[in-house]
Amino acid sequence: ADKSCLSPSGATKEIVVPASITTVGEQAFAYNAGLQRITFQGDPVTLPSKAFYGDTALSTIVFRGGGPAYASDTFSGVPNTAQVFYQKGTTLHSGAAWPATYDGRSTYVLPEFGVAGLRAGQVSRKSKRVYFFPTVGTNANGTAYLMVYAKVKQSGRTYTKLMCSGMVAMTADSAANMQCSSAAARTLVRKGKTKFYARLTFVQSGSGFTTAPITKTVTIKRKR
Repeated sequence: ADKSCLSPSGATKEIVVPASITTVGEQAFAYNAGLQRITFQGDPVTLPSKAFYGDTALSTIVFRGGGPAYASDTFSGVPNTAQVFYQKGTTLHSGAAWPATYDGRSTYVLPEFGVAGLRAGQVSRKSKRVYFFPTVGTNANGTAYLMVYAKVKQSGRTYTKLMCSGMVAMTADSAANMQCSSAAARTLVRKGKTKFYARLTFVQSGSGFTTAPITKTVTIKRKR
């Protein structure tokens, strides 16, 4: 039988299997108690016996290609609470649609989240706040979160200061306009600070899956 390709020390917490790998050997990811997440970028035909044997911390399994067939003991030792995510538009390798569970573990559409644009409200002598308006889109149900911050220098050191934050509930295959405003940002603009950063993430309903943060930069023209 094939041996695990990982160290049994549990040091490996996340693995990304490239699309070029389409065959997985027996016990390929076994005996790694620290493994928490694995992503298959390609389309392996089968996950063999004991591929994840003893991976007691594995909580997230992502298939960006089709869903491979599996043996009765492929996920032996993996918690039943582990979640399986699949790319929208894919099927199982057999051609069947993705079921609600995959070897007894709940399946979810892999959340995709994007930011179409980011703009800031105009600043004038009379305005008291700066408004930030990103437009976001997703393929899943969940909540989008926005944080706007600035990098500020003080006493020779640079630190990050939160300007404002916001959130919006979203439904699958939808877009939404977000907004937050900040009096502190207006003060910084009047002092000559014009560059701000928006950090956006999306949390899927049901699974709690959080997308990688997207950071956008917005530059505000100072009004005179």
